[in-house]
Formats: sequence, structure tokens, C-alpha cells
Amino acid sequence: MGRRSFANMRQAMIYTLAVHIPIAGLALLPVLFGLPLILVPLHIAFLELVIDPACSVVFEAEEADADLMNRPPRQSDEVLLSGQHIWRSVAYGSLTTAVIFGTYTWLLSQEIAAATAATAAFVILVTANAALILPSRSARQDWQRLWYRLTPTSLWVLTMTLLALAAITCVPVLAQPFRFESMSAQASGQLHDWSTAVTLLSTDQKNESKLLSSMNTDARL
Repeated sequence: MGRRSFANMRQAMIYTLAVHIPIAGLALLPVLFGLPLILVPLHIAFLELVIDPACSVVFEAEEADADLMNRPPRQSDEVLLSGQHIWRSVAYGSLTTAVIFGTYTWLLSQEIAAATAATAAFVILVTANAALILPSRSARQDWQRLWYRLTPTSLWVLTMTLLALAAITCVPVLAQPFRFESMSAQASGQLHDWSTAVTLLSTDQKNESKLLSSMNTDARL
């Protein structure tokens, strides 16, 4: 139980740090570049409704890796998050921020309405945060394990997140308080697919550098 708790806590911290970087970046970058805002307080509140359940219930409910008890005990001075773990989270968060902000500025350059561009950016952000749950559930992050032993809790959080996102972007009466331009189900689905693919590709350890795969340093207690 101790090893499992430590491992899950580490994964939750890596996820939490990674997903908050795009939130901060997308709140500040439009101001620095003189562009229309992407995020307003209501958007951030919605994002926290995704992040908090993920950290508090999804990772807590994850089962231990099958070989966890076969690993040697961790060093007594091993920290919960090493510098490499932190850098891995910062790298992912920065990449996500760059992709979303780049998409947003490109849409604006194509004379797309600011509300429509902000809606697209928000859809990508939420979907990327939800998709990151899959590889973050375990330090063994390879393609074969993305859906491996997906718990009912994880499935429930992912499903409710995407349904809520679809509701606030596709239903006009719900989109209005968020200052979104309502999108068609097809357009929303295409954005979901694209952002999920970008997220999973960026976290595939076969294509990452040794630094980005450092989260494979498992908890040993």
C-alpha cells in the first residue's frame, strides 16, 4: 500500500504541474502580445473541475504496477519529485501551451472571429488535459498500456469531462456565459481528435528524449 500510494502521488503531482502551465501561459500570453483574451475566470473554474477530480480520485484509484513489489526499496533521501520529474512536466506543459497559442494566433491571422478562435483553443486545452490522464496513470507510459486497466473512476472522469466540454461549446445557451461561439458537433469532434493525438504523441516515451521519459523512475518505498 505504501509503495502504491507513493507512486500514485508522484504521478498526480507530475500531472498537476504539467496541466497548470498551459493555464498560466494562455492567461498571460494574449496580454503580452496584445491579443484578445483566451481565458476568463469562468474558464479557469471549469478547468479546475477537470483537474481536481483527476488528482483526487483518478490517481488515488489506480492499481499498482504488477511488478511494484519486486523492485528494490527506494532510497531514504529520494524526493517525491526530482528535478527531472519537474522538468518533464514543464516540458510537456510548455509544448501544450505553444501548440494551443500557435493555433490561436494562426486562427486570428486567418481573420477568424476572436470568440471562435478562443473556443477552439479552449477545446484543445481541455481535451489535452483530459488525454494526459491516460499516460500519467502509470510511470509505465507506452502505447500498449494507455488503456490498460482503465478504472471505472478514470473512465467516468474522462467521459464527464468531454460531455461537459461538448455541452458548453455546442449548446448556445450554455456557450454564451463562457463567451464561446457554439460549434458544430463535427468541428468539436475534429478538435478533440487532433488535440488527443498531439497529447499522446508528445507523451510517447519511444519518441521522447531520455529527459522526458524520466518519469519512469518509479516510487519505491
